[in-house]
Amino acid sequence: MAMILKVFIMSGMMALADDVLISTQDNIVLISSETERVSVSLNTSNQLLKLVDDIKNQISGREILDNDRKQIEDILSETQNKISYVLKESGVEKKETDYNKALIKVRKALMDYFIKTNRYPKNIEELVPYFTDFIPEIDVHNEFNSRIKYIRTRDFDKNYSKAVDNSSEYLYFADPQSLYWGLFIINSNRMDKSGTAFYEW
Repeated sequence: MAMILKVFIMSGMMALADDVLISTQDNIVLISSETERVSVSLNTSNQLLKLVDDIKNQISGREILDNDRKQIEDILSETQNKISYVLKESGVEKKETDYNKALIKVRKALMDYFIKTNRYPKNIEELVPYFTDFIPEIDVHNEFNSRIKYIRTRDFDKNYSKAVDNSSEYLYFADPQSLYWGLFIINSNRMDKSGTAFYEW
């Protein structure tokens, strides 16, 4: 049966009922077996996997009735499997065959970041999860990936195209002193159907 896992910021509670509440310091995991689908935030799923392991370790060291402990461990194991499945499936969702949509997604997040902070991020990863849920994977080099090459110099201010070297999917100008600070482009000089290089998009 599919399960749902949510994290609540509370403290000092442990109970066994239809829903299972297990505390680990300031984190409480609510595990319900009454739902029909998995609902896990992709932004916190890695943390939740670690939390499940931490709770397992705590359970093994507590004086809990064997039947109760077995029930809890079974629930947590199934939950961990469900979260892993969600993570695997989420990788498909990150793939984008429309390069223009991928650029628009990240550029919008960059603009939102700039409006809020009055600067561009040092690293694109700072955009996740508050300004965008993920960086799209594109197959501009024949396999889906979202690698980013950072330009932290003004060496390419006269001609930014010279920074393009096809070594990653994206290229980001991260030097605040550069004329192109905040520019996010595709790191490819291949041509589209109209004869325009992808880095010019």
